[in-house]
Amino acid sequence: SNELYLAPPPDKLVDCANNIMIWLGSGPFPEPLPATFNGKPCFTLMTGQAGVDYWNTVVTRWKAIHATALPDIAPPVVSLFSPGVVGSTTLTGLVSLTATAADDHGVLAVQFQLDGRAIGAPLTVDAPPTKYTLVWDSASVPNGTYTLSATATDTAGNTTTSAGVTVTVSN
Repeated sequence: SNELYLAPPPDKLVDCANNIMIWLGSGPFPEPLPATFNGKPCFTLMTGQAGVDYWNTVVTRWKAIHATALPDIAPPVVSLFSPGVVGSTTLTGLVSLTATAADDHGVLAVQFQLDGRAIGAPLTVDAPPTKYTLVWDSASVPNGTYTLSATATDTAGNTTTSAGVTVTVSN
């Protein structure tokens, strides 16, 4: 199946135990989350500043427990969120491009790309954490069909490019 899910896909949940999901999107979480599964607590959804504060606390605890520096061999995880998961894929005028990126040692930058060519400068500040947004003037390229993607680079130089999203520029 080519369906994308933010929550566990329907009928695929095998077990669940006290998971915390942090939603920094606008509006309510777009999918139902099971509160319990087989009688056990399953998901707690945290949003807004409370979610960011919880995330920062967990990261601080983890760093205190795992103080030994390990080599960073794992690349970051990156996903093009808008357009893609949300938002129209027909682009006109100024459009907001949003990607999410995360890495166990930190994301250094996210670069948006159109057909593999950089759009703007790499984004180096993430606010809120893991969310990178660039306002881009789609009129800067001729009308047509393109592939939009985002590449994340972590602090060790490891990179990952998101799956491409086909977009149509129509100005």
